Amino acid sequence: MSTKKSRLLEQSERIHFESTKVALLRKRAETLARCREAQSRTSRQLVFGLDTALELLCIEVPREVEDQLRLRCRAPFSSSASTQCSSSNGWKDEAAELTPAEDLVILADSRASRRRMRGLRCVQWSHPVETITSCGIMCVAPLDTWLMFASYVGLTELVLLGDAMMRRDADMRWLSLDDFNRRMREFERDLEYKGLSAPRGLRNCRRALHLMREGADSPPETQVRLLLESYGLPCPAVNMPVDVTDERGAKQRYYLDLAFPQWRVAVEYDGRHHAEAWENDQRRIKLLGDAQWSLISVTWNDLYEESRREGLVRSVADRIARRGGKVTPLGMPMSLRQLTDRRRSRARLGDREGQ
Repeated sequence: MSTKKSRLLEQSERIHFESTKVALLRKRAETLARCREAQSRTSRQLVFGLDTALELLCIEVPREVEDQLRLRCRAPFSSSASTQCSSSNGWKDEAAELTPAEDLVILADSRASRRRMRGLRCVQWSHPVETITSCGIMCVAPLDTWLMFASYVGLTELVLLGDAMMRRDADMRWLSLDDFNRRMREFERDLEYKGLSAPRGLRNCRRALHLMREGADSPPETQVRLLLESYGLPCPAVNMPVDVTDERGAKQRYYLDLAFPQWRVAVEYDGRHHAEAWENDQRRIKLLGDAQWSLISVTWNDLYEESRREGLVRSVADRIARRGGKVTPLGMPMSLRQLTDRRRSRARLGDREGQ
């Protein structure tokens, strides 16, 4: 009997698709095993932070956040790099330059308490911190992890990470926007009470709170939303539920990634790669079309090619115009900082008009 296989079959046997949940559970198990091994080598309780803490808590770390963290912590030492990869008091974190980016991250509250251990990268954080203990391993709580990331990543990454902690899926959702605002106020009060200087990036945390939204399903959805807003389009509703009627008169509920309900225009990120989902997707598109919804599909290339980014914005603005909306995209996109300032100005104007 022949056991020869075609090349295509051999390739298929090496390809395995994982759902986000399965990937997070697998990553947690791997990280937990490594943390336990590290903890077994010392009698002192280790506190794991940054991406290690998120992996232990089954929180998705957007690829852009991982890339930025690795870039900042592996940059050659210079006046700017030392700011990115240093402790909150300005002391250079040499371990960040000498150890691989895949090393586990542990916290030290002072220079004297730093630990040099194989496979660990120690960062100093002298500010108040909340921790969580899971399976005997201690790590920084999600809100404080988000605050700590501000010393290593930019505004865009903070928004992506914040949205990842507020997923629509109840199994993956840790926090609400109110939780972030509450913790921010508490943290700033603690700094003032204890006379501590603010850690690097805290201003970006304040800005990110104006841009973050609850209920996203993936980082690309957040990126699409920020792209549309940066060109001056109004902020769409995130994963808005829509009830439609199927061929048998039964009610079906769908969630639209990004929706402009006043014009019945929706933008959806197409990240699904399983052929078996195709038929359901087509039926969903048909029923939403029957309900007078205009759907725009977005792919990865639409986000990462400049000409296609502009084309996507024009397409959304055109669909809105066909439905009677008056939206004129900006010639050049605003930075997220400019978008934040614009929102703040509108909020202050609304407050004055309400008085």
